[in-house]
Amino acid sequence: MKIAFYANHPTWGQLRNNGGTKTILRSAETLRDLGHDVDVVANSDKFTYFKHPKPVKKIPKCDVCIAVSPTDIPPMVKELPSGVKMAAWLRGWPVWAVGSDRIVFLLKTFADAGHDVFTISKWLEKKCAKKGIKTKLQYAGYDHLWTTGKNCINTIGVLYHKFHKTKNYEFWTIVKRSLGDDYHYREIGHEPMNDVGLMKVYQECGIWFAPTALEGFHQVPMEANLCGALVVCSNHPRNGMDYAIQSNAMIYEYGDVNDAVKKIRNARFEKAAWMREYIRTNIGTRKENMEKFVEALNVSG
Repeated sequence: MKIAFYANHPTWGQLRNNGGTKTILRSAETLRDLGHDVDVVANSDKFTYFKHPKPVKKIPKCDVCIAVSPTDIPPMVKELPSGVKMAAWLRGWPVWAVGSDRIVFLLKTFADAGHDVFTISKWLEKKCAKKGIKTKLQYAGYDHLWTTGKNCINTIGVLYHKFHKTKNYEFWTIVKRSLGDDYHYREIGHEPMNDVGLMKVYQECGIWFAPTALEGFHQVPMEANLCGALVVCSNHPRNGMDYAIQSNAMIYEYGDVNDAVKKIRNARFEKAAWMREYIRTNIGTRKENMEKFVEALNVSG
């Protein structure tokens, strides 16, 4: 199958150093390994985490073209060559780009026209259902490179992010002050880091603290867990952690600093192994998920 991922909105699209771009490029890489011909459409490529094929500037002749966000739908539709099937892969709810009403309008119009809309997490699937938008759940999956290390139970890792308030980095700084010098701390996100560097940090951490309140699918805690860390996260319904449940994570009441500190200090580290098993069983590898993606695209063709 010849596939194109469309990320070419002039303002909100393109390839950048973020998890969303990483998802698309790794998924495209895996699809190529499975024997498919895959292009990514974007005029700007500022992604530096790892080497990857250059994006193409226009949609090539292909079997299916997949918009990677709601805002990418209109320019994709406008540019699409005749005879090419369209789909969309909803990997987040980008209220920072356009209002929620606009997101609903774009997705509903697209789905009502008979095109497939895939979501990357269960909460996105549920939100779309409430808005009358028909979708299919399609995880990206995890990569095989993540392995456990000599995790230190007194080292806590966290994702630094100063732009989106929904990442709740400021909440983490309050929690950190309450914890004091009893722990060592590692942060990622201050500068670009490849997978080898990330794995080194993950493997040092006994705990990965994930305070986010809005993620399509939160990759970082999943990767940290696959490298041995226990995940501590909130109970916010849009945290994008389909893999975090009471039996395998330390889950605190959203916004409650005292409860977050309590969950860290009373960490049950045996839960980390239970989460890894849950991820393997219920999320699956990227290869497994891309095989399902191709099958879904073929079936609906």
